[in-house]
Amino acid sequence: MALGLVAQGYPHHFPIGAAIQGLSEVDPGVLVFHDQTHSPAGLRYTPAARGGGIGALLAGASPALGATTVTGGHVAAVVTLGATLAGARGRALLNAERISFPGRTYREDVGAHEFR
Repeated sequence: MALGLVAQGYPHHFPIGAAIQGLSEVDPGVLVFHDQTHSPAGLRYTPAARGGGIGALLAGASPALGATTVTGGHVAAVVTLGATLAGARGRALLNAERISFPGRTYREDVGAHEFR
């Protein structure tokens, strides 16, 4: 399940430059693919980051290296797996709530049509 995090006003007018909080708070095994973000460290492998491995690379730099900021409307995608679609959806929603920036929004109904 992939859940896109977007800036308020996307796709038209949206603020940029805000710090993104909570990237290190996602559960192990959850991936956060960055789209329109900036990190002072770039996409650097940081084994000290929570979870290590590819998740550390995709989650960005450790907090000590500076803030990751919003540079556009489509900010990131939270990607999860689960034994069921409902489980993956719930995990994506839970972890999306841990990531914040001013005006952050996402579709809470993603994947819900599969349950009808």
